Amino acid sequence: MWRSLIKYYKLIILSVAGCTLVVFVLISYNQSRDLNKLFELLETIDYSSVESAVVEKLNNLSEEAKKNPDSAESWGKLGMNLYIHGYKTESVPVLKMAAALDDKEFRWSYFTAIALDDLNSEETSEWFERSRPLKPHFPPLCIKLGDRYFIEGNLQKSEELFASAISSWKNVPHAYTGMAKIAIAKSELDTARAKLITALTYAPDFREAHILLADVY
Repeated sequence: MWRSLIKYYKLIILSVAGCTLVVFVLISYNQSRDLNKLFELLETIDYSSVESAVVEKLNNLSEEAKKNPDSAESWGKLGMNLYIHGYKTESVPVLKMAAALDDKEFRWSYFTAIALDDLNSEETSEWFERSRPLKPHFPPLCIKLGDRYFIEGNLQKSEELFASAISSWKNVPHAYTGMAKIAIAKSELDTARAKLITALTYAPDFREAHILLADVY
C-alpha cells in the first residue's frame, strides 16, 4: 500500500514539475519575443526632429536598456524620457515592459497610464487602476481617473476618487471642481456652487472653476 502511495506521489510531483517547466518556458518565450519587439521598435524611432543632445541621451538610455533587459529601472527611465520628448506612442510599450518587470514600482504603471491617457487609449482606466493600490490617494491619479469615470457616467466612482484626492491633500482645486461637476449632473446647484467657491479659494485664477460657477449662477 505504502509503495503504491509513494509511486502516486512521485507521479504528482513529476506532473507538477513538468507543468512548472512548461509555464516557465512559455513565460521565457513571451518575454524574449516582447524584448525583440522592443529592440526592433527602438531601431525604427526617427530622432531627426530633436536636438542632438536629446538624441544622444535617448540613444544612451536605449543602449542601457539593451544591456540590462531585466532592469525595470532602465526601461522605465527610457520610457519616461521618450514620453517627455514627444515620443508618446513609442513610450507605451517601453513603460509597459518596466511595469511588467517591477509591478511594485508606482512610476511605471502610472506613467504608462499617463501616456495612454494622452493618446486617448481605451486601456487608460485599466492602467490607472493598476497604479491605485500602490498610491491609493495620490491626487493627480485620483483626479485623472475621476475625470475619466465622470465622462463615462460613473458618478459614484468619480466622486469617490475626487474625495480621496481631497482627503490626501486638501488644497486640490481640480478635485473640488470635479465634485462640482458631479453636483451639477445631479442638479444640486447649491452644492456645486460651494465646491467651486472652495476651488477658487485655493486657485483664484482657475479658469474652469470660474466658467462652471458662472454657469451655476
